[in-house]
Amino acid sequence: MRIRGTFIDSEGVVRDRDEPFAAAVDAQPVFDLTPELRAELLDPESWSGMLELYARTMKLAVALVDADERMVGVCHNPQPIWTLARNAKPVSAGSCPFCLEMIPRCTAAMDALRSKTLLVVHDSAGFAHVTVPLVLGDQPLGTLFAGQILDQYAASLSMERLARSFALAPQQVWQLARRQTPMSQASLAIYGELLRFMSQTFLRDRHSAILERKSTEKIQELNQHLRRSVTEKEILLREVHHRVKNNLQIISSLLNMQSESLKDEIAVSALQDTRGRVLSMALIHEQLYSSTQWEAIDFEVFTKTLVGELLNSFGDRAKEVVGRFNTSQVLLGVDQAIPCGLILSELVTNLLKYAYPNGIGGDAVIGLSETPDGFVTLSVCDQGVGLPPEFDLENPKSMGLEIVSILAKQLDGTLTAQLNPGAHFEIKFLKDTQDRSLAASAG
Repeated sequence: MRIRGTFIDSEGVVRDRDEPFAAAVDAQPVFDLTPELRAELLDPESWSGMLELYARTMKLAVALVDADERMVGVCHNPQPIWTLARNAKPVSAGSCPFCLEMIPRCTAAMDALRSKTLLVVHDSAGFAHVTVPLVLGDQPLGTLFAGQILDQYAASLSMERLARSFALAPQQVWQLARRQTPMSQASLAIYGELLRFMSQTFLRDRHSAILERKSTEKIQELNQHLRRSVTEKEILLREVHHRVKNNLQIISSLLNMQSESLKDEIAVSALQDTRGRVLSMALIHEQLYSSTQWEAIDFEVFTKTLVGELLNSFGDRAKEVVGRFNTSQVLLGVDQAIPCGLILSELVTNLLKYAYPNGIGGDAVIGLSETPDGFVTLSVCDQGVGLPPEFDLENPKSMGLEIVSILAKQLDGTLTAQLNPGAHFEIKFLKDTQDRSLAASAG
């Protein structure tokens, strides 16, 4: 038993089904649709709202059929005869899940997908349907069936054939058929075009939403991977700073032990100076190890800690010296914090050794500030004996001040010294742009 039908060509003309199909559709974008994505695109729960609205508004039955010609979900707004027949004999393998065609197999879905054209078809019972191909780019996904209506008054022969096929009472089938008002093929075709427009719009929107969701999930997955990677690197970096700090503290302890075994005051003084430099670097790594902000050092905290450590290391020689601080928070990157810390160590060590001889007391005044335009000023002052008249900052005779001069140039800073009263050393340099950004974010 052949299925009679027509199709709607690309110009909207209703043609006999035996005529050649419409010309090939224009080239479409190519999509790579995995089985999982196909299943998600045809998820019945997602289509349910749109199809139910169409079925109730147009008063037509609507069903979604996949590329393997299996109904996806339910038939929306099924007509009484269809419900009666399907309750009597459910759809079997090889038969159309929507129409009432039994044998031979209905090819409407396959024809619609092959031609990418809306078709108007009839089943053996005489009911008319439209088949709307669902195509994404060049990929056929499935078909929408809409109809289960008569396009002419019911024929008794068709109703009898339907009753026999499904083992139904002919009178019952005939009574139900008489209640249906026929709809012209032209009207059905118009309703089919509306369904095609709605379904293709919905399909494209759904595809975009799925891709956006998958993209978001991919980004979240990458972000989680990056967070894990950053966490691992932070742990590794923390361990590096911890080990460097421990190694520097061991070196400091060895230098201290060595100085205690020496009698030569010059050698002891040299070892103490070196120990102070090592201590300065160890404190920077200790602060990095204990900080959550790896990129910057709070140099105000560092300054107070280092000065306290140096005062303790000089013991009785510095017991009458009081550290006073005129400081504010300054965040420095490691590249600037290390040379700046060594400068501070050298200047404070120099103050403790020479500013207050013979046990006289005095202050060690440490200044630290930053201007809005990013210039940092570090100063070390005392009210002691001052510097000798022949002192030349450009050609210092001590190793400590020579180190200070070299490190100041490394920072591209300006080093100045005021000789009397007391001694006043000051270095001014421009903070790195990155460090200034860190300071702004921390504030």
